[in-house]
Amino acid sequence: MVTGFENIQKLGKDNMDVAMQSFGAFSKGMQAISAEVADYSKKSMEDSSAAIEKMVSAKSLDKAMEAQADFAR
Repeated sequence: MVTGFENIQKLGKDNMDVAMQSFGAFSKGMQAISAEVADYSKKSMEDSSAAIEKMVSAKSLDKAMEAQADFAR
């Protein structure tokens, strides 16, 4: 009877170890995805700010339209 309980206890521990390893891998993956999203968002914001600054500082409507078209590409 004790041997059966020990086997069940070992199986539970093994399952918990595998679950913790899986959670660790998932956590690292989510951190990597979050870092990529943050980098993309930062670059996108910088590009948008530069384009808006270029459009606002344009001396003519044609130059502003050209700057907007460049940003759209």
